[in-house]
Amino acid sequence: MEGWVNWYKRMAKNHEADWQRIGIADALSLTLSPIEKHENLLRSIGYFWSDTLNYFMFGCGPMTPTLMDIVGTL
Repeated sequence: MEGWVNWYKRMAKNHEADWQRIGIADALSLTLSPIEKHENLLRSIGYFWSDTLNYFMFGCGPMTPTLMDIVGTL
């Protein structure tokens, strides 16, 4: 995590205005927030994840979260 924080701070100096313009600045800054690890949730979603296809496979079809999905919820 420390490596990510250092990278983020270094990149933000030059790119934060671009991140704001394209609407991902808030999503990127949220990655700096500490989060709790929920073991049961990770086990549950791992069951539906396809390493080969890089998406979740549910009964209704495939799903993958994108950065735009995250930005849309802010």
